[in-house]
This record gives sequence, C-alpha cells and structure tokens, in this order.
Amino acid sequence: MCVRDRIALTAALVLTSSCMPRGARNVASPSTAAAIETSFGFHIPGSRDTAWAEVYVPPNVRAVRAAVVFIDRNLDRYAYDDRDWRTMCRRAQCALLRVGFPRQDGVPPQRQRVRNAALGGDSIVVTALQLGAERTAHPELRGARLILFGFSAAGSFGPTFAALHPDRTIGFIRYHSNLRGLAVDTAALVSIPALTVAGARDEIAGSEDSRALWRALRARGAPWAYVDHFAQPHLSIDGLVEAGPAARDWAEALLDRRTSPSSSGAPRADAGWLVDDSTGVVRATREITRAPNTSWVPDARTAFALRQLEGMCAELPLTTATDLLGGGTKLESEDTSVCHYVHDTPHRDLWASASSSPSDSAAMSLLRRTPGAIALAGLGDAAELMIDTKQRCGTIGAVRSSWVFYVTACGDGFGTAGDSSRLRAVSRRVLGEP
Repeated sequence: MCVRDRIALTAALVLTSSCMPRGARNVASPSTAAAIETSFGFHIPGSRDTAWAEVYVPPNVRAVRAAVVFIDRNLDRYAYDDRDWRTMCRRAQCALLRVGFPRQDGVPPQRQRVRNAALGGDSIVVTALQLGAERTAHPELRGARLILFGFSAAGSFGPTFAALHPDRTIGFIRYHSNLRGLAVDTAALVSIPALTVAGARDEIAGSEDSRALWRALRARGAPWAYVDHFAQPHLSIDGLVEAGPAARDWAEALLDRRTSPSSSGAPRADAGWLVDDSTGVVRATREITRAPNTSWVPDARTAFALRQLEGMCAELPLTTATDLLGGGTKLESEDTSVCHYVHDTPHRDLWASASSSPSDSAAMSLLRRTPGAIALAGLGDAAELMIDTKQRCGTIGAVRSSWVFYVTACGDGFGTAGDSSRLRAVSRRVLGEP
C-alpha cells in the first residue's frame, strides 16, 4: 500500500510526491521551524495483522508536550487534517497522531480492537508513538500523555484506554458513539476528563447510551461533559466541523492544565465551569461536584462553545419568546448560532445570536462598535442597549467570557427605552445567567 511521507516546509501543509510501502523507514530531519508529517505501517505486537499511523508535529515545536490521538473510523481523518486542529497544537506544543486498525466489522462489538483497547489496541497506539518518535526525531513522543478522539465505534476506545492507562490519559472525546454493550470500568474513569458529543438526530448510535454513561460518571463527581448536537445525524462532516471549536477549546484547556510543569496530572478541583443540562446556566465552580445534570468543563470559553452546539433556541424556549411577543408566537428558524421567533398579528420578531471572539478584549471591542449605544449594568461582563426607532427594534448586546450575545426584538411596541427592561430577562436566559 502506498503511503505519503510529508514534511511541511511552512505552517501550511505541503505534500510531497514520495511514496513508499507501509513500514518503510523514513526519519525526518529535525527542524523546529518546519512542520513534520510522516506515515508508516507496522506489525501489531503479538499478531500477524498490520496497523498504520500518521504523525504531525507543528512547526516551532522543540519538545512535544502531549499528543492528540485520532482512532481511525472515517470522520476522524477530517479532524486530523483540519488546519484549526493543527494550529491549536502549534499553540499547545502538541502532536497529532492518527492510528488505523485492521477492520473487524464482522466481529462482535466486544471483540473489536477499535472499540476495546484491552484487546491490544493500547499496544498499537503505544507502538505508533514509539515509531513516530523515531521518524519525527522527537523522542519525547514515546512517553507523551494523550487526548484520544473517537467517532462512532472508535468512541469506545478512549474510555477503555483510559481505564488501562489513567496516568497517561489527559482526557478523551467521544463523538456520536455507543458502547454497544461493552462494559467500561467507571471507577477507573472518575478522574479522567471526558467530552461526549451526541448527534440529536443520530439514528445509528443514538444518544441515550452516551447520556446514561455521562450521568453515571457525573453522579460520582467525574469531570465529564455531554451535549446533544442540534440537528446532527450520525455521519456528518459539517457537524464535525461545527463541533470543532468546542472540542479544540476543551482539548487546549486540558493540555495546558494537565501538562504544565507543576501539574500533578489530575484536574484541579478548584477550577472549572459547570453547564446545567436543563437550564443552560453557566457558572464557575471551585469543586467538581457530584451533579448528574451538569457538565464539567475546564474553562468558560469551552462552556459556551459546548452550550452553543445545543442550538440557540435551547436557551431561549418558546415560553420565554411568547411572554415577550405574545400568544401565538411560533419558531421561525434556528441553528447553533441564531434563534428566530415570530408573532404574526401584530408582526413581531425575536432574534438571539452568539459568536465567539479570540479574547475578552476583542469581544468588548466588537460590542462597542455601535454608535449611540447605552451602557447597561448588571448583565454579563458588559452590556449595551441599542435602539432603532425607525425600524422599531431594540437590541441588547452583552459580553460574557469572550462570547458576544445579542437579543433583538422588532415590531409593535419595540424601539423605545423601555426595551431595556423588556429584553433583560430574555438576555439573561441567552447569557446562561440565573
């Protein structure tokens, strides 16, 4: 089988035309200024089967602090090749590793390596890291700590690997996955952070299995997070891209927290954020409490990115819109960034939207671009009221933890100073404030 060995000469990916059999030796020249990418095949320890791996080390990485491992199962290749994942790893000084196992689709789920690391899948990953260390001239890869990503069947690999190697596992991401009856050692997973993204319209993996596992671990105080991704089926490249910011924010925060020189390996119990599953309230916490209906995430930015995946209308229910617009209000449209309700007679509209910014200061700058806005106190980190009397619209814009949220109401009765009080309660819902 032909394999591409790639060395990027700049931060952008540059593909070479060289091709060699899997397993052929190709040691990259060490260079901190250039990105390094290499692919290889190898025999699975204790087996006649073969596996393969791809390794990417970003430019200007002198020493790899950790590795994000994608277990091959179709969609993972889009994450491994994604420029934003590679940029994140450049900031975090981590490597990307993609590992492919022999297909075992005819084998019962409990006996598939891609699902169960205890069947030798863990040794495949370890071997891939050892060989990757040689080929990239980064010997520190041999003992790198890991974040694991798995889609569908491969989503079970993370928890089974973590149960075997808790000291080596920073955390794992399960994307549209189902255990299919596979038993996991929940006691061994209590200290391992996990992020589960379920597809709200996933008819293959469903969501109840993943949700039940999340609730069981949160009841024991585990640092786990769960979200039903709005309108997403099982297989969706668009959905994977849409979930990318939340997954990367979560991974980057944990990489920083659990690979720093002073890190003990365990998540600090005095720093984190909780997202309430039913109300959307987002709050800082000093303890990873036993709360089955909340998700624990390492920082506020991740909390809002996670909550956004549920869809904006999840935090702005029809009852809230009806209280503002009147009886007969109906949902017009929604996605992960915008929610739009309509009242027909008289015609009124309610919009809610959210967008992330690189920093708190950038969010503040975005909020304050509107001339004539009136500053509001007691709402988010900062808030402003914008009135458009000609269009009969009132808007509250507010910043919370590098996110900018807008709530706009238009139509009969709006476009006055009174919009400040009328929109405040709606804005609190959208901001995730109690």
